[in-house]
This record gives sequence, C-alpha cells and structure tokens, in this order.
Amino acid sequence: MKTKMLSTAGTLILASALGLTACGGGGNDGGASGGAASGGSSASPSASASGDGTAAPAGGKKVEITFWNTYNQTSAETKQLTEVVIPAFEKAHPNIKVKNVAMPTDSFNQKLLVSAAGAQLPDAARIDIVMTPQLAKLGTLVEQDSLEGFDELKAKVFPGPLATNLYNGKYYGIPLDTNTKVLLYNPELLAKAGLSGPPKTMDEFVEAMGKLSGGQGNSATYGYQFGVDLWWLGPWLWSNGADVLSPDLTKATGYMNGDKTIALIEKLQELGKAGHVTGFHNGDLGGTDGLAKGKYAMIDDGPWAFDVLKKQYPSFKFEAAQYPAGEGGSAQVVGGENFVLFKSSDAEHQAAAYEFEKFMLSDEAQIAMAKVGQMPVVASLTDHPDIKAIEYFAPYMEQMKTAKARPSVPAYAQIDKLFSDAVSQALLGKASAKDALDKAAKQADALLAP
Repeated sequence: MKTKMLSTAGTLILASALGLTACGGGGNDGGASGGAASGGSSASPSASASGDGTAAPAGGKKVEITFWNTYNQTSAETKQLTEVVIPAFEKAHPNIKVKNVAMPTDSFNQKLLVSAAGAQLPDAARIDIVMTPQLAKLGTLVEQDSLEGFDELKAKVFPGPLATNLYNGKYYGIPLDTNTKVLLYNPELLAKAGLSGPPKTMDEFVEAMGKLSGGQGNSATYGYQFGVDLWWLGPWLWSNGADVLSPDLTKATGYMNGDKTIALIEKLQELGKAGHVTGFHNGDLGGTDGLAKGKYAMIDDGPWAFDVLKKQYPSFKFEAAQYPAGEGGSAQVVGGENFVLFKSSDAEHQAAAYEFEKFMLSDEAQIAMAKVGQMPVVASLTDHPDIKAIEYFAPYMEQMKTAKARPSVPAYAQIDKLFSDAVSQALLGKASAKDALDKAAKQADALLAP
C-alpha cells in the first residue's frame, strides 16, 4: 500500500501500461478472466497471453494490494474469500496479489476514520454502506464515474444498493453484497385469525395487526413488531409515500415533519395504544424470538433471520412474503456493504485494486460468496440456478428490486438518531408526533447545511 496521491487519469494510464485485464463489457457475465475471455473487450495491446488464457502484464511486474473487510471469521465467509475467491482472482491476474486483512465489525468504522486522518489506509475495502458518503466527504475515496468499465458495473447491480454510493452527484464505490428485509409471519396465527394469507396492501396490513393481537400483560400478543429508526420505519414511510429528506437530500423540513410522515407516526401511536403493535418499549422481546414464541404474528427481518430461527427454533414453522404495498409500492430498506478504492494509494495500486473490484462483481465471485450467505448485488443472478438453490434468498432477491437506500449523506447517523428519538418520544406519549418531528427536522436541516 502506497500513500502518494495520484489522479484518476493517472490510474487509468498506468492500468493500460500494466496491461491489466478489463472487465467484461456489454453484459452481466463478468467471468474470472475478464476481457475477451468473458465476452468483453480484448486485452490491452501491451499485454500478452498467459498460460491459462488470461492477460498478463508486459514485463510481469507484480503488485500487492491490501484489502480491509469485516467478513465473518467464525463462519465460512472469510474462508470462502481467502480459499476460493481471492485465489481465483490471483490465477486470472497473476501480476496481482491480494493481502486480505479481516477486522472486527464493532471497531472497523472507527478504524477507517482514524486511518483516514493519518493517511494510513488500504488500497481497497469493503465498508458498511452508511460509511461511503462520510468517507467521500473526507476526500479519501476514489471517485469512480470516470473509471473505464464503471458504467457497465453500475448497470449490473440493483439500483437500491447502487444509490448508497452516490454523494454530491458522483459515485464513490460499487455495492459488493446486499440485504433487505421481507415480511416474516406465523401462518398458524394467521389461520386462527381467519386470514387466508399475509397482507399484500397497507390497508390489509393495518387490519391484520388488529386481528392478530390480543390478551393483556405478559400474555399479550401483538400483530406486528418493529423498531423506531430508519432501518425499521423507512419501509413504513416509503411504502406509504412519505420520506424523511427531500429527493436531493438537502433538507428535512417538509419531509421528516411532512403531513404524511406525521400521519404515519400518529397511526403507529394509535396502533400502539390499541395493543396491536410493539417494539418501542425497553425490554420488548426481540423480533425472531417473539415470532417463534408466538408473541408476534408478523415481523420484518433480513435473511439472517432464517438461520437464527432454524437453528434456535427448529420445530417452528414460518413463512416469508413481500412487504405490503401502499401509495409508494412495496419499498423495503437496503443494507449491505460497498467496495471502495482509496486515493492515498498510488496509481499502480489503484489500478490493481480496481481490477479486484471488477472481479468481485463477476458472477463467479458473487455466486461463491452467496454460497456462504452473502446476498449478491448483480440483478441478473436472481434467476441463476445456484442462487435459486439457496431457497431463502428468493423472497429477498425479489424484494430487492424495489428496496430503497437510506439517505446517502455524511450526517446519516445523526439524522437517523434525531428521527428515532422523535418517534420514540411520540410513541411513548412524551410529545406529539408533530412537535417531536418539527424539532428533529429543524436540527436535521442544520446538519445538512453546506
């Protein structure tokens, strides 16, 4: 890893000089070899064919890039990356070696910020989507719009995850893996309540909450369980045609405290007082536990919930459905990680790291990581046999088509807290929804000011 600052143009010039293979163009295949081998553009004129048919750089110059990430080291994720994916990349690109540096999730974001301050960053990293605009604002990330083949990468991925890389009109990364939530429900409870299936519309959703709740105290059951931040309430707002920030992400007033948003929080207040929903009180049972124990009839959660429920409650039967649709359609939330490149690396390392980025968006790499639980971002893989074989991915891949990103702004964490605090005050009866959201919107505007 180098610390010399070089321009994007320099990166591309040196990439050509090195003869690094180009990402397959014009399609979503993007095989391990890239270039002509995968149906894309041919190798650079300065490159010669290596023994396995991939392009090798003239002169055979070697480059080692450093890749930081938080892939799980106790499950199969890191093993799959280091024993399958990286070796496949290095075989296809014999001039590039990847130094994998796995880090603990709980300290990674702080590590990135501290390292940015000291210009001690890697060549590339897999980062949480909410960190991308923050690092972009600090000026540490390579702006990728002008990189050769980037338009093809953008065209391959789901639009929701892609949007998390956009900051001030420019893209500073590409989605690497993703996730969203779907409606998980207890079919036995729905049948007992006289419901033939899960709710498909918002009107049906609210009606079902009432039919599925009852009892008092510790024996109370609830139709639905949720949280109060945008991960949980974003879908409730978006699907009902509301939002917390303006479309250009420059102001909160009129959105976070807009008439629709206030009405939706007031509806939750009403449902909470009636005992139809919960999740906003300290000590409320977690979603998966509450669903399995019959406390909640419906929750929405990510693909990891399948693993939790099947391991901890193997006899419990549950099903999945798309989030109910309202005025704004069925809009769930986007989670996941982005692949970013750092400006502190020299042009040679930036070029090599970009080759690794393109490979990680190939079908080969995406499918390999999907087999250990990483939901792919390449939209065309929805119907791929290997992805369809992972049965619990199906509802999430379908939901991802309409999933939305939380605001891609540097101050997202502070804005999310302002919103969740305001919602909590309203739901707990400490303030009216309007007063709480008016105050939060004003504070959020200050954070968004140039």
